[in-house]
Amino acid sequence: MASVKTITAVVVAVVAGSVFATVATTSGLGGDGIVAIRNGALTVGIDTAYGGAIALLVDNNNPLSNLINTHDMGRLVQQSYYSGPDPYRGGTFNNDPWPWNPISAGDRFGHRSTVLDIRNTSDWLYVKARPLQWALDNVACNCTFETNLTVDANGVFVRNRLRNHRYDKTVYPARDQELPAVYTVGTLPHLWTYSGDAPWTGGAVTEVSYPVPGPPWQRFHASEGWSAFTDAHPQKYGVGVLHAGVDTFLGGFAGQRGEGGPLSPNTGYQAPVAKAVLGPDAEYVFCFHLAIGYLDTIRGYFAERRTVPCRFD
Repeated sequence: MASVKTITAVVVAVVAGSVFATVATTSGLGGDGIVAIRNGALTVGIDTAYGGAIALLVDNNNPLSNLINTHDMGRLVQQSYYSGPDPYRGGTFNNDPWPWNPISAGDRFGHRSTVLDIRNTSDWLYVKARPLQWALDNVACNCTFETNLTVDANGVFVRNRLRNHRYDKTVYPARDQELPAVYTVGTLPHLWTYSGDAPWTGGAVTEVSYPVPGPPWQRFHASEGWSAFTDAHPQKYGVGVLHAGVDTFLGGFAGQRGEGGPLSPNTGYQAPVAKAVLGPDAEYVFCFHLAIGYLDTIRGYFAERRTVPCRFD
C-alpha cells in the first residue's frame, strides 16, 4: 500500500473553546487536515482527508510523536465492516477476492471517503462520513459511519455507528468485525494482554506471540477485553485498546519490529473481533477505549472504565 499523506508535526490552537490541530507538512491527497480535542494528558484527532478516521494520538509530554500509523488508507484507527457478497462487485485485495468492506479512510486505490458533518467542543468531537469500499475503485458505500470521541485522563472513549441503506436486501451470514482496527507505530512492537481465568484481579499479563512478519494476524484470547502494544523498556510504554465484553482479538506486526513512525510501513495491528450480521438496513453500534502510557497505567485505566455504558446518542 502506498503512503498518501504525511503527518509529521502537530500545531494545536484553541479557538472559541474548540481545539484544532493542523498538519505542519502534508502531501498526497491533502484535505482539511486534523481536527483534534485534548486534555492535559493527550491529544486525539480525526483527519477529514481520511474520512474522519482517527489519525492522531499524541502524548502531550512528547507532542511531536504521533502514535498512530498513517502509512496508507488501510491503517489508522478506523471503522471497518464485513458482509456479503464475497467477492463484492469483483473486488480484490492482494490478489484475493474481497467482500463488502467499507472503511472509514478510503479505498486501496487512494480515493478518500467523504466527511458529511463534523462538530466539536474542547473535549468532544463528532464526525459523520460516507465511506468507500476498500477493494473497489472509488465506490461509495450505501451507508454512513458516525464517530463520537471524548477524552478522559490518559484515554479516549470512542462510540461508532454504522447505518446501512443497501439496495441489495439479502441478509448475508455473520462475519468477524474489527471493533476497531488499531494500527500503531513500529517502535511499539510488544503485544500484551491478560489471558488468565481470573479477570480484573491483578493477575500477570502475557506477551502475545505472533507470526513475523504479518499478516496473517494471530488470533488470541484477552480475558479482560484489552490488548496493548508497547516499547521494549521495562515499564512498557505504549497504546492499548479495550472493548468491554469482547475477549477474542487479532494482533500482529507488519515489517521491521521496533522501527518506524507514522509514515513507515512498519506497524503493529490489534483488533477486538466479534461476529455480527449486518443487514441491508442495519444500525450497528460499538464502543471502545484507547489509552496511552505505561502498561500498568493503561490496564488501570481500562479497569476503571470497563463498565461505561455503550450507547450512541
